[in-house]
Amino acid sequence: MLLEWRNIYAWLRRHSSISLWAARTAEYLEIAEAKLIDNEQFVEGTLTMFSGFPFGHDRPFTYLEGKRVLELAMGDLRLRRDLREKLGINPKAPGRPAITGRRSDAVWDFLSLTRAGQMENFTNYPHLTLGVVAKAVEVMVTVPNAINSTVRRNLIELGETGFSSLTSAIVRNLKPVLRKCPGAAPWGRGVQRRYPSQRATPFIDARIDFDLRTAVPQSGSPKMQPRWLSAAYNSFVHKAGANYQMQMGVLFLYDRCPQLREADALDLVAEAWVACKPLVDLARQGARHRSG
Repeated sequence: MLLEWRNIYAWLRRHSSISLWAARTAEYLEIAEAKLIDNEQFVEGTLTMFSGFPFGHDRPFTYLEGKRVLELAMGDLRLRRDLREKLGINPKAPGRPAITGRRSDAVWDFLSLTRAGQMENFTNYPHLTLGVVAKAVEVMVTVPNAINSTVRRNLIELGETGFSSLTSAIVRNLKPVLRKCPGAAPWGRGVQRRYPSQRATPFIDARIDFDLRTAVPQSGSPKMQPRWLSAAYNSFVHKAGANYQMQMGVLFLYDRCPQLREADALDLVAEAWVACKPLVDLARQGARHRSG
């Protein structure tokens, strides 16, 4: 019988709470794997397997560990049947060519929503973004600046009222996720960037972050303030040449979401993306319209 390192790692993790030796050996494998990934020495396979997002006040985020956890998570997410069947991800489409940003407090990658055979740049089409950052895991559907003209037109034709209704549907869809992880927050974001050169770190000229529930009439917190959503949407509609992207999804803060440390945390990630299906469907309508 062939015994893989990832199976040994799984055994070590199962016994780490009762064995200091097992815990230290598992940590050694995690560190070794992170360095191998960073040096691009892996051809295939892994030393470990995804066992949760380990960060929090007792284990601060580091670039190497974040990159390791992200690559393991993305590998598992590409294989998920629910993401293929409900959102139509293309598991064979590549993600980012390189996870860069050694001095950054965040790493991210994406799953493509392009259909098999399409050769579009990922920035021309909405995609599912997973960010592992210093304080949280960010699970977003991203509408990039260079979105193709058909999807952009569909978003504009929705109008602010239609976009508000789409947001309300996403917030409703996210209720099961919030019941499982009460510390999570439905999240919206708009960012305007400026790049001094192609590979340079961009300047952030403007950024808006807000809880999507502020756009939905409801009792309790947070209080309704629809102008946040209005500002994000209208900045997209009237971007006037600015480099601007929108995101909608869920913010899982490490210190408020202990569920992130479990191996089944990827269920929350997948459920959050599936809850954003109304936005993905809008892109699908655009793709069908364009190809027809």
